[in-house]
Amino acid sequence: MKTKIIVAACAAGAAILYLALGPDSRATTGAPATVSLPNPYVVAPGKVEPRSEEIRVAAAITGRLAEVRVEEGQRVKTGDILAVIENGEHLARMQQAEASLRLQQAALKRVLNGPR
Repeated sequence: MKTKIIVAACAAGAAILYLALGPDSRATTGAPATVSLPNPYVVAPGKVEPRSEEIRVAAAITGRLAEVRVEEGQRVKTGDILAVIENGEHLARMQQAEASLRLQQAALKRVLNGPR
């Protein structure tokens, strides 16, 4: 008789815990839990600020700024041209390298064709 009372009390306690915690509180199979919020917007007093006030920007070549194409506070996205660098010296070096390449290609052509 005493054993039946203990078993009944344990079953009743388990049932109460199950109902109190709900079926969703059981261990899951490892799937991520999802929570649906009634309203996807957050309403709160305060001021919205960016994560960082400064963002580092780098250029592939160095030189003097010829033109700045954006204003402070203007929205930009990846790939936008923010500034133009004076590239006269860079262009001169590139033209010199292209001329050197043409000379070397001509020399190779002379070697491959042989003497005439």
